[in-house]
Amino acid sequence: MAEFKYLEKQEKIIEKKKAELEDKTKNLLHESKMNRIKEKYDTLVKKKKFGKSNLEDEILLGIYKDTIEIEEKENK
Repeated sequence: MAEFKYLEKQEKIIEKKKAELEDKTKNLLHESKMNRIKEKYDTLVKKKKFGKSNLEDEILLGIYKDTIEIEEKENK
């Protein structure tokens, strides 16, 4: 009986650690995605400064800018 309770306790600990790892993974994936968006945004800003941007670049620049602003507001 004691062994059964021990196993239940271990199972709960494992489930908790699994949930924590899943959360960390989601956070890392989100952070990685935001870093890629910021890199693309920076590239488009440089392209615009040199006068090499087109309409599609301008639209993407606006979308990336809005995405970054929303993310920053959510993190505050």
